[in-house]
Amino acid sequence: MLGKQVKLKIYDDQADPKQAVGFVRRLVEEDHASFVIGASYSGATLAAAPILNKNHVPMMAAYAVAPNITKNHPYVFRVGLMGPVEGRIGAMLANKLAARHVAM
Repeated sequence: MLGKQVKLKIYDDQADPKQAVGFVRRLVEEDHASFVIGASYSGATLAAAPILNKNHVPMMAAYAVAPNITKNHPYVFRVGLMGPVEGRIGAMLANKLAARHVAM
């Protein structure tokens, strides 16, 4: 990337905010990550966001759907839709299909 080799580090926060904070600290302080994909889900992402913002490390949140994920977190970006949007669209689709059972 930009003429530099990319090294991949993988940690599993298990959707646990405490683990997400520990792993993000390790990524920033020990691994010197310049970009993070994760943490998983909204709680873990919200816990990790202040550390990333403080250190100016951008993060792409893949599964975080809480509406406030990007609020006051200039280094956190969302890939998917917000939870309320997903819910409304899912309800509209279920209604249109006259679905009797729905799982998301």
